[in-house]
Amino acid sequence: MIIIFIIEISIIIIIIIIIIIIIIIIIMKIIIIIIIIIIIIIIIIMVLSFDVTKKSVILLLKERKKLRLHRGPRHEFVDDSSFLKALPVSRHCKATRTADALLKKGVLRTSHDLERYWQGLGKHSINSQDIFSSKQSITGEHNMHQGSFSLTFP
Repeated sequence: MIIIFIIEISIIIIIIIIIIIIIIIIIMKIIIIIIIIIIIIIIIIMVLSFDVTKKSVILLLKERKKLRLHRGPRHEFVDDSSFLKALPVSRHCKATRTADALLKKGVLRTSHDLERYWQGLGKHSINSQDIFSSKQSITGEHNMHQGSFSLTFP
């Protein structure tokens, strides 16, 4: 009888150990499931925070784009001499061109000649006339024998 009793107790102990192992396995599964759920929650939070960050970055870029000055198309430099020739020339510009031409020809040699040229030009009323009139002309004549210079205004 004692042997039967010992066998029964040992079977009960084995069953209890098996039940404890099953409970431990179930608890481990629950813990693993809880860990997996926590990891999923962390991933979701990271994705949502990244999405919020991404949206905020997109909004910042849109605001910067709004603040950026609108640049038009690139312009290319075109040397259009026909357009420049068609522009009206002021009387003062004509007088300056005449002075440059007289300097190149050697008519105006010294700074005293230049001062006389511009003083003689100032005696005539340049500003009172229309500066864009095409009928205006300034001519300079040089008397080689006497070394004098005279301006003729229309």
